[in-house]
Amino acid sequence: MKKTNKLTIVNLLILLIILFSGFSVFIGCGPENEQPSIDTIADQTVVANTTKTVEIYVTDTDDGDTHTVSAFSENTDIATVTTITNPVDLTSAAELIIEGVAEGSTIVRVSVTDDSGQDNATAEQVFEVTVRGETYYDYIVGPWLWMIAPGGHIDVDNLSETSDGVITETQIAQKGVNEGNHFDTLQWTSGHLLPTTVCGIFLCSSDNVINVVREIGLTNSYQLTQYSAYALIDIFSPRAQNDVLMGVGSDDSVKVWLNGSVVYINDAERRTTGIQNRFSVNLEAGNNLLFVKVCNHGSWGGNDDWGLFFKIYLDSEDYTTSLPVGDNNSWHPVLPEPLPEPEEPIQPEEPEPEEPPMIPEESFPITISEIMYGSEAWFSPPQWIELSNTGTDPVNMTGWKLTIQNVDSEDLTGPVNGTIVFRDEFWGEAPQIWPNETLLIVADEDNANSGGFLEDQIFALTWRGGLKIGLWDTFLSAEGFYIKLTDKNGNLVDEAGNYDGSQTLWDLPYGFNRGKIREGNRTSLLRRYANSVALDGRKKGSWVSAVDANLTEDQKTYYGDKDDISSPGILGPKTGE
Repeated sequence: MKKTNKLTIVNLLILLIILFSGFSVFIGCGPENEQPSIDTIADQTVVANTTKTVEIYVTDTDDGDTHTVSAFSENTDIATVTTITNPVDLTSAAELIIEGVAEGSTIVRVSVTDDSGQDNATAEQVFEVTVRGETYYDYIVGPWLWMIAPGGHIDVDNLSETSDGVITETQIAQKGVNEGNHFDTLQWTSGHLLPTTVCGIFLCSSDNVINVVREIGLTNSYQLTQYSAYALIDIFSPRAQNDVLMGVGSDDSVKVWLNGSVVYINDAERRTTGIQNRFSVNLEAGNNLLFVKVCNHGSWGGNDDWGLFFKIYLDSEDYTTSLPVGDNNSWHPVLPEPLPEPEEPIQPEEPEPEEPPMIPEESFPITISEIMYGSEAWFSPPQWIELSNTGTDPVNMTGWKLTIQNVDSEDLTGPVNGTIVFRDEFWGEAPQIWPNETLLIVADEDNANSGGFLEDQIFALTWRGGLKIGLWDTFLSAEGFYIKLTDKNGNLVDEAGNYDGSQTLWDLPYGFNRGKIREGNRTSLLRRYANSVALDGRKKGSWVSAVDANLTEDQKTYYGDKDDISSPGILGPKTGE
């Protein structure tokens, strides 16, 4: 019996061991958790004081797991990193925002943890972040292809307006243009955009746009207010590159196209000395056409600078630049297909008779040839309007009228609207304009003039004409005006100006600064002529500012201020036509 009991106890112990081992196997027989992994993260380059987004993709054979991604920078004085998206599954990516703080390099550690709670639930990866300063990247100097057009509004197609729709900004942005192609009277011309600045007593700015367009012969002027400059360049990328950072600085507003699409626009009024804004684009493999428009507004503070800076934040081996090669049809209008010839000639319909235009009883060769509207708001030198007689006979102005309508503005100190009547009166007889001579209608007589004006060539409104102009009055608004000259029978002889009675149709040159250029000189408006015939005085293209007219020395005269840029008393075309 005792022996039997001993065996029973041993057998019982063996049985318990077997049962315990089996239970252990049973509870541990479930599938083992698979460790997640992180797809390879390439080393990153960031510009100081900018951010960059990096996507993190997680791989895990446990399809149902969700994951939490975390990251940190080993040196936050160089770059910081923030995780945006959590948790993530296998169909989505976590986003890291890397911000460059200062030049240098740091390591970023990324870890991912699944939701199993087991020991092998975490994976880690590291990558390097290099932060480069603004000066590491070169400005895009070019050469670029350049063109200018009147008009300083970023949301107006100034190419289309100048060419009556023949050429548009969209056409150039999509198809490009070749060096030497014509636009209006100018040619698309190559020139380098130098990153230069000029500093005064208080402020620094850049005038590199006006410098380059002068250097390549698009203008002779040192200032072009209310103008737009267009620049094209080709960017060659050896491969497709996404989220490429570009930078621009402008004086004033700027618009950027890439491969025909607008990628950035800023309707700013500002100075510039370098990059002010950054934006991201995608570069295609091969050629990418970059088209930039920068407008010069001018301002009351005297800022008439015109500048542009541009950068691409890539290493030099990642892109090159060159002059674009455009579609040869991009600057020509699209002509309709010719109609097939009819089997029988079609007889033209008789046109309905039109009302004959109002013409004077006599054909008077009198034109409004020059206008000085630039003045201070108070105590200004006299403004004036010049009439020219290019005919062979003298013209007596008795009964003639000169009507003035103005945009009502704070500049005006004289009558806003009124009519000057030429007639005999106490102060003198009605004026007479002799052949090949001029008549100067002035706000007030002024001894400050270049001389050579005869007494009967000056008609002073202070005393005559019925408009009741006072001493130093400003009677032509720098914002806009309309002038109409009629003969003694009320027939229209000539008209001029940018105002139609309800709105301004175009901006007066330097009107934003009361008709004065940056240096403070007044500059008159000169009438343009074709074959000695005055162009339509209501159109912007019929006038040119005297500062832009390349006057010869014997054409430079003044009435009111010796520093005026003008040509009163000089007969006929003064603009080179």
